[in-house]
Amino acid sequence: MDTFVSTTPIAALAILLLSQLLGDFISTKTKAFVPGMLVFVIIILACVWTGIAPDNLVEIPGFTSAYASGIILMFLVDMGSSISPKQLKVQWRTVLICLAAMVVIALIVIFIGGSIFGKEYAMIIAPPLCGGVVAGLEMMNAALALGNAKAAGAAALILAVHSLPGFILMPVFLKRVCKRTLNDSSMSKFLPLGNDDIENKNTILNRIPQKYKSMAYYLGQLAILAVIANSIAGLFGGKVSPTVFALALGFICSHLGIIEKDCMEKSGSKSFLMWSSLITVFSTLFALDQKTLMGILGLVLGLLLLGIIGIFLGSGIMGKLLKVPKELSFSLALNCLLGFPMNYMLTVESVKAVTDNTDEREKLMNSVLPAILIAGFVTVTIGSVVFASIMKNFL
Repeated sequence: MDTFVSTTPIAALAILLLSQLLGDFISTKTKAFVPGMLVFVIIILACVWTGIAPDNLVEIPGFTSAYASGIILMFLVDMGSSISPKQLKVQWRTVLICLAAMVVIALIVIFIGGSIFGKEYAMIIAPPLCGGVVAGLEMMNAALALGNAKAAGAAALILAVHSLPGFILMPVFLKRVCKRTLNDSSMSKFLPLGNDDIENKNTILNRIPQKYKSMAYYLGQLAILAVIANSIAGLFGGKVSPTVFALALGFICSHLGIIEKDCMEKSGSKSFLMWSSLITVFSTLFALDQKTLMGILGLVLGLLLLGIIGIFLGSGIMGKLLKVPKELSFSLALNCLLGFPMNYMLTVESVKAVTDNTDEREKLMNSVLPAILIAGFVTVTIGSVVFASIMKNFL
């Protein structure tokens, strides 16, 4: 079927933005019960499958995998810079809950799922169920390198759909966490206020006048470290993902005061870069024809269901042992499905849905968000670096 809309870059960009606008509107009206990105995916799928829009709609404005890979590395540097040693020490419960969930996911998906749907598919799909987008990209590329198109298709599908349950479930638990944080002082034990322990004091960065700190100044810091991370990964012949070095460089350089914290936010371009890199993930889903999709949909959904069971089982047990409220345990463990930047977006949505009070929102952003970001840090690091690297060796 010929596409109805023009395939010019500006027309494609307009469709993508208008679809996201509708998703944001519905999310706001439903107080984040219906996530905006979920609505966006449904709208674009409907447009592509009915022939209203081309299947490469995301790529036409220039949002390609090459574009996303660079932006994602910059985001990971920024994410690493936002995490401090003090936070990791304070949020030790968060680390343990995420690790427990990931272990249980791996065991259930690989052994139970592998016996039902096949070991190869289980090993390809397990890492993105633990480490989100970055791990999914690693496994999809590994399958393509082996010339297994069907397995690569399964990796692309899980990459596109594994986050959808997270879009639905995470806001439900996050809003409960936010409400309880505002009304129950005991939550401060698990979600202490404060997001920084170092703010680049007495470094050369503070000597630069604010008038010179433009968008390029902030993004340039991230880009340079992303290039260095990519170069270091090249020394390992592709055996170690540049994502681990991007996270490590952001963490180390920020702690030493070499780069500023929250460069993305300070640049004023975080929202757009986050959105434009995020939608490239879903382009793999939009490009699948319905026949191919239906052929692997059953096994992908089956393994996804097992992964979700693993998330709740692992985090529930560890949360119970640590006496952490179950809504918080589940919110943290669901980072396995989402990770950064989607966890950030859903947290902001949930905070806005719970309260209109500026002071209360600031309190939640300084208590709930750091824990969610650390959970994302742990799942991305372990899922995409350790777990994905191990699974690639068994394919």
